[in-house]
Amino acid sequence: MVLALMALTGTLHVLGVGGLRAGWLWVGTPLVLGSAAVVYKVTSRAPRQGLWVAAAALCGLAATGALTSSAPLSKGALAQRMDVLSLPFFEQVSERREGNSWCRPGCPGVERRYLPPDVSNPDLPVQTVLLALRAQGSIDDEEFARLASRQVFVVDGEDLAAAVTLAPDASGRWIMTIRFSAHRR
Repeated sequence: MVLALMALTGTLHVLGVGGLRAGWLWVGTPLVLGSAAVVYKVTSRAPRQGLWVAAAALCGLAATGALTSSAPLSKGALAQRMDVLSLPFFEQVSERREGNSWCRPGCPGVERRYLPPDVSNPDLPVQTVLLALRAQGSIDDEEFARLASRQVFVVDGEDLAAAVTLAPDASGRWIMTIRFSAHRR
């Protein structure tokens, strides 16, 4: 029983199921109900069968919590974090989503390209993005001061990395690219 629970948990972890939308349900259903059903069948004539079934269900629930907390953020969760960024007067030009919760060939990522408002001083749009990241809690005051004069930077957080680039495109317009990439926790 224990080996079967470990094998199922390992398989679900490798597949990255915990990172899918409603991943807790996709992981929890086979782990909790499956382990409880197997123990119910194996202990059909044992005393205190209900106690054994409850213990198996709790083990499945603990494994579910471990899998969903270690899974990378989904593309939808990354997009929601980007939606929260306060970027006044930035016009979104494009969005690209890639990767999967298996992290093969890459973990989930969302890249958005923006036309910044006024780029006579290229530091201003970068500082606007830095202020939005600071308001979100992705960077602290010290890191804000360190990155304020850069046009390209990467911020590596606990569950995601944010890469920001300000560069002219082929037509000479300045484009701000913001990419959030998830990684396994």
